[in-house]
Amino acid sequence: MESSLSDIIWLSDKRKKILTLLLEGPKSADEIKNEFGCTWRPLISPMKKLKEEQLIIQDNNHYRLSYVGKILTENMHPLLKILDMFECDYQYWKSRDFDPIPPGLMDRMGELGNCRLLEPPLDRIFELDESFLDKISECKYINALCPFFHPEYIDLYCKMVSEKARICLIFKEPVFERLQQDCENKLNILLDSKNTEILMNRSDLQIPGIVVSNNAFLLSLFEKNGNYDHRDVIGFDNSSIRWGNDLFSYYRDLSERVE
Repeated sequence: MESSLSDIIWLSDKRKKILTLLLEGPKSADEIKNEFGCTWRPLISPMKKLKEEQLIIQDNNHYRLSYVGKILTENMHPLLKILDMFECDYQYWKSRDFDPIPPGLMDRMGELGNCRLLEPPLDRIFELDESFLDKISECKYINALCPFFHPEYIDLYCKMVSEKARICLIFKEPVFERLQQDCENKLNILLDSKNTEILMNRSDLQIPGIVVSNNAFLLSLFEKNGNYDHRDVIGFDNSSIRWGNDLFSYYRDLSERVE
């Protein structure tokens, strides 16, 4: 029985990886071998099948996607990235509330594929991750959604204000009121800074927590039951930072400036 295109692509991890690799551009046989970390022998069969179906083209010792192969792979690649991301920490992702993520950004969740899940031990559950702090301490700006009160974040923002970083913070109203009561001096430091903009989000939606800068990204999603379990997603690559800034911009448009 003749295989369908979907079977040819989806039923072989090697064929999927070859197509995804060639999406970057033409590759030599040595480059493909190095990517797989193997000899050419186990790649002969998947390469042959892809050539037979005219999904890839061989030019001497180099391989590239055909026109049809490029169209299929460009449309397949985002789904593969999302699948890879969910499979790495599926127990975490399946328990999250995605309602606060707008549809356009849900479609781009694969951009978080290089992120990792932070699961702090019980004795450090209220401390910020050191690798995140190392990166954020060198940042030029911070954009943050603040749906819950965390004193270490406020200390961080005050520190970065003193180092001339540009900061924009969006608070849920109860969090802002808690700051007024318990951290009035620190809140005034932020309000008085020319480099800081503070906004209030009064929507009924439980917004996610986000801290994003030019070199770091951290996402805090609530569970479906509304609880926050202190597990966060962290990343340092351009795609996750871009995704985080786009989510921040979405909620900025739904918030009001605090004067």
